[in-house]
Amino acid sequence: YVVWIEESLGAFPSLLNAAANLACNVLDCSLYPLLLSEYLHEALLASSAADPSSSPSPPMGGLSAPSLALVRLLLVGFATCVNVLGVNVVGLAAGVLMLLVSLPFVFLVAAAFRQPHFDPSVWLDTGGAALPADRAGWFSFGCLLLWNTCGYDSAGMVAAEVKAPRSTYPHALWGALCLTTGLYVLP
Repeated sequence: YVVWIEESLGAFPSLLNAAANLACNVLDCSLYPLLLSEYLHEALLASSAADPSSSPSPPMGGLSAPSLALVRLLLVGFATCVNVLGVNVVGLAAGVLMLLVSLPFVFLVAAAFRQPHFDPSVWLDTGGAALPADRAGWFSFGCLLLWNTCGYDSAGMVAAEVKAPRSTYPHALWGALCLTTGLYVLP
């Protein structure tokens, strides 16, 4: 599909697409079981005690390290089974997971609007406090940025079925970029 991107957008975007696809497939796919298990561990930790620092807990929060590893392996097994079942099941599962992962952000935005000291100008604050302070922070920022932009490289997989890709793709990508930016700036 890299050839299709080259036909619709040119050689340099095709190269960027191939590089992004490689990075996403190597790094991004391993993040989903980790993120979901971390969400689960935080939810269990929050529901197990009102003050997490006052009671002893397993090293990983609400789950012990072996339990957390088992959850991650089960998630990988589930994803494998879904992929074996076919593209329609993958599409449906992706839509359901996207809704589940997006719900906390919807609740965060709704909760922010209800706060008495809500100030939307914070969204556009370009002060140094918004930037990571150390190397670990920049690493996390880079990983988050890569994760949030994965998927744009998949546009090439359907390029052969798009009418007038040279004009359609730039419009679609700009629209997706604006929508994604809005979804990450609001929370």
